Amino acid sequence: MHLLTFREIFKERIWGGRNLERLYRKPLPPNTLIGESWELADLPEDQSVVANGSLAGKTLTQLVAASRPELLGDAQLDAGQFPLLIKFLDARDHLSVQVHPDYQAAEKMGLPVRAKYECWYVVAAEEEAATYAGFKPGTTMTDVRKALADGSLADLLMKLPAKVGDFFYLPGGTVHALGAGIVVAEVQTLSDTTFRLFDWNRVDAKTGKPRELHVESGLACAQLRQTVEDFQPTFPAIDAHSVILACAPTFCVVKHSHSAGRSLTVEPGRAAAWIFIAGSGTIRDADAAIDLVPGKTIFLPAQRTTAIAEFSSHSTWLEVKLTR
Repeated sequence: MHLLTFREIFKERIWGGRNLERLYRKPLPPNTLIGESWELADLPEDQSVVANGSLAGKTLTQLVAASRPELLGDAQLDAGQFPLLIKFLDARDHLSVQVHPDYQAAEKMGLPVRAKYECWYVVAAEEEAATYAGFKPGTTMTDVRKALADGSLADLLMKLPAKVGDFFYLPGGTVHALGAGIVVAEVQTLSDTTFRLFDWNRVDAKTGKPRELHVESGLACAQLRQTVEDFQPTFPAIDAHSVILACAPTFCVVKHSHSAGRSLTVEPGRAAAWIFIAGSGTIRDADAAIDLVPGKTIFLPAQRTTAIAEFSSHSTWLEVKLTR
């Protein structure tokens, strides 16, 4: 297999904006508030399509079915599907206060509920922007139910400042919300299961009604006892250029930074995705050459020829490694 890029899948959202067009020149549909650009997806209703090379036009689902060892090596599928979902999110307004199940809760609830572990890397943020993650120490379930009844749930959550370069890991069971004025790169397990607990008392302009809440399902998987260290873990640096940001049960995210004029040899053997954040350059193998520009996601199949990345300006990217 060769290095792969995929066509974006754009999602209209009540809280979305147009920043993905401004920041990354993504071809958003006109006159629409786009909250999400799905870069890599293998869900029944949304399948990424290869955009480059000899495999152009193939869906990720088709690649998994026909060439799983070449694509993923020894990495496991998720219920028979590609195990990652990678996105960019543009939060012009607050996202809902929500929670996703961890593996234990998802197993109890049964299909189609699927566990969801996710993380955010902040690529743009307005002044005083913040995220919400986890309940303040001492919060009880009685406090939560009272706050849900009177519309004050956000007051119980830890409010964490968000600036460019910040990273937040949100394991399953974390009650959270992405705040207004933030654009993030998001990496998550393959799940679109979201239980909405609170939606800031807003009304959907298209329906004239509030969006549906999922209070009992959400509370069934919500965890109360978490700390800031759970959401912003620290790991020893790998070297002067690389640091681990988070490790979920099925993937790890590593941040890399290299200066202009450097080159990097990337050997085959383990599948990974690169989310290019800043800088410029190229990456090439024997069969494909791809420009490295901010906002681009590249998948490096496990079985391919050696790739060479060359950086023409100081560059930062996230490497998402499949760990099982």
